[in-house]
Amino acid sequence: MQWTSAYETGIVEIDQQHRTIVGLVAEFEAAIRANASWDRLYPLIARARDYAKFHFAVEESLMQILGYPRTSAHRSEHRFVLERIADLEQGVLRKSMLEELAPQFRTWLLSHFLESDRHFAGFARAAGVHVAQAAHAPAQPRVLIADADEQHRNLLKLLLEANGFKVTLAGDGLQALAAARDERPDVVLSEVPLPNMDGFALCRAWMQDAALSAVPFIFYSGHQMRQDQEQFAQALGAARYLSKPLATESLLQELRSVLPTDRSRSAA
Repeated sequence: MQWTSAYETGIVEIDQQHRTIVGLVAEFEAAIRANASWDRLYPLIARARDYAKFHFAVEESLMQILGYPRTSAHRSEHRFVLERIADLEQGVLRKSMLEELAPQFRTWLLSHFLESDRHFAGFARAAGVHVAQAAHAPAQPRVLIADADEQHRNLLKLLLEANGFKVTLAGDGLQALAAARDERPDVVLSEVPLPNMDGFALCRAWMQDAALSAVPFIFYSGHQMRQDQEQFAQALGAARYLSKPLATESLLQELRSVLPTDRSRSAA
């Protein structure tokens, strides 16, 4: 199995993840053709399981945010794949059955890409998630996301890259500060709870850095903030304090509102 442009949905991050899945399937099929031992096959199955869980979580989170009406049916298709992978891991399926399973799974995967995922991609684009070309538009605004939750980081990356932003990810405050000094962003989205350096400490260090202080700092957090804490964030110099979850268009509007005028126009 090989990736082709015929499988594209038009949403950058989803297509990148689908390409990775196709690569994993191709590697698994090659191992079966080579009559690989179970010791060789099991790590491939484990990698496929972990990546499938990650990809499905990203898609399902996006569906939930956008209010996709077929979320339940789509989730059941994901669950079917995870159950088959679990069967493989537990040895329910004999090795002699793998040669039959591989083409069946390939057929399911293509149907899922070309029907279910394309239907969702069309819905997502209509809801404001733009086609792939938008992510390669000139003068992309650069967003730095500081969030300890890997799933949420990747979901935000998906949403923002699909809408014309260039995204850098950081899992803690120190990483975010280092990344910003390495390549100055146009805006930062930061959680409050972060390892090593929390969002408040990051904001304080940000505003004390001459090269970064003019870059808008936005808190985007699931942390329940009291009024005095929000006032503290503003006193530190934060441009906004936004609470998760926020509708995609509202988040995009908040981001664009703090960008310089020329960049706001280019991102629209």
